[in-house]
This record gives sequence, structure tokens and C-alpha cells, in this order.
Amino acid sequence: MLDNQSLSSGLLDIERAGLPVVGVIHHPIRRDLELALAAQPEWGMRALTRQWYSFLKMQERVAPRLHEIILPSQAAANDVAACLDVDPAAMNVIHLGIDQDTFKPQPDIRRRDNRILTTASADVPLKGLKHLIEAYCALLERYPRLELVVIGKLREGPTAELLDDLNLLDRVSFIHDLSNDEMAEQYARATICVTPPSMKALACPPQRP
Repeated sequence: MLDNQSLSSGLLDIERAGLPVVGVIHHPIRRDLELALAAQPEWGMRALTRQWYSFLKMQERVAPRLHEIILPSQAAANDVAACLDVDPAAMNVIHLGIDQDTFKPQPDIRRRDNRILTTASADVPLKGLKHLIEAYCALLERYPRLELVVIGKLREGPTAELLDDLNLLDRVSFIHDLSNDEMAEQYARATICVTPPSMKALACPPQRP
């Protein structure tokens, strides 16, 4: 059985029944909680945030008892060992891969000379989009033609508020619902791609063979 980071108590029962269990851990979810609390000044919302992450105690109890765990990077493995007290001998690093049939140089697409591309799957502190937007705002003083394109959907929340505060709502472009081929075209057009997550384990790029 392959478990994708639920790390629920039932996994131990399945393993005790004699079935093979492999856990996948992207990163310790406690890091999400720490970043969410650091970004939330209101005590009421901080209490709700702690309540939402109440499953962490279960995960921290289950993870050290699993015998086989897959992680996407050595940075993630180091953090899991430190945060979840997992035996390094139980951890196996399998790097993320790239579909090189889709994501490859495209000579027929002209690369822009002033475009930053990033992705944002959620509007949460862990993704680090706030830091990239603030850096982009600072760079505009020196490079006024600089573009920032985000693959993701802009919703009501901290990112929209930040863009409004910095007067960048009309400067930062958000695109979504792209096919794999359309996403590959965006990468081909970009001058540079930036991965801004607040955790080193999430900012590690996919590996090429």
C-alpha cells in the first residue's frame, strides 16, 4: 500500500496485518503550521489554525513507526528526520522527474527577455509567493519593463491584498487551467523560472536523468 502523506493510524494496523506499507512524505506538515502561525497576527485565527492542524500529533506518532518512507529530496529527508524523529534507515530519496517529451527547449517559441515565471498552487505562506512579489516590486524600479507571470489562480486572500497594497494588480499576470503543452509553452517563453517556497525541501528542482 502506498500512502501519500496521510500518515494515519490505520497504516500501522495494515502493516501489522502483514501487508507492505510505503509512506510518501513531501515535507513535515509542522512546517506549514509554523509558517501559518508566523503570518497570522490575530489570536482567534491562530487558535483556529492550531485546531485545523490538530492531526499533526497523529502524524508525528505514526511516521517514526513506518519501515519504508519515500521523500522527494535529501533536504526533505533531513527535515523529516529532525522534525518527525524518523530513522534515516527507513527513508528513501526518489527525486521528482521531468517529462522531457513535453517540457523541453522549443526553438519555434521566442523567449522573452524580461519575463519571470512561477507557479502557485495555493495562497498560503509555505508557497513563498509573497517574497517573490516583494522582490519583483523592488526590481521594477531598475527594470520597469519586467514581467511576472504566475501559473495559478488569483483568489481573494493575502496575495490579492499584497498586490493591491503594492499597486501591482495590473502588473502581475495570473494564468490557469492550462494543458501540459500550454504550460510547457509558458516555460519556453520565460526568461527565468523562480521557485520561491519558504522551505528548502520544496524549492529543490526536479532532477534530470
